[in-house]
Amino acid sequence: AYATAYSNDKWVITGSISPEIQYSTDGISGWTAANYPADFTNVYALASGDGGFVALSGDADKSTKACYSLAGASPGINWTTAAFSPDSLRTLRWSGACYAKVAGNPTFVAVGEGAGGNPGIARSTNNGRTWVNPLSSPGPKSYKAVTYGGGKFVATTGYDNTFDLAAKFIFLDFANFVRFVLSNVYLKDDVFGTCFQQS
Repeated sequence: AYATAYSNDKWVITGSISPEIQYSTDGISGWTAANYPADFTNVYALASGDGGFVALSGDADKSTKACYSLAGASPGINWTTAAFSPDSLRTLRWSGACYAKVAGNPTFVAVGEGAGGNPGIARSTNNGRTWVNPLSSPGPKSYKAVTYGGGKFVATTGYDNTFDLAAKFIFLDFANFVRFVLSNVYLKDDVFGTCFQQS
């Protein structure tokens, strides 16, 4: 499995071997295949929020690249294909996702490998139904993981010998996704995860 999330008394796991999405009511046993599009494979990114779930694929050549499962519609069990705007976001390989309520608005953020002029980041403010490209996004084009805490989204980039910083934490302005601040975190490998805990 690549990712796991919990919401509405259900645990959900995703992966690259069929069934790519499974759910359980106790998180231990009784894992059951969810209902999702047949071409939704290599599901690397998963997040829960607002009573539902979103999931995104790491494949670059499939028509279904993201799905959502809403509260009130058997969340975690029934999944629906999401849309992208612009449609070129569909070509990106997604690797991470998270949820936060920003200024009272439910917001999902997904990160991955950028391509076709798109940075490797997208957001949804309608519970995963549509993913959009944040305007004027500077900074690296590819990201590994993202989380939210302390009033900001934080994404990580991977190792690249062309950068002085072997890896970076990218602080994303939660209000408009325009301002990036690079934090000088020296690591000698890819950064695949990040998290936050309120003290």
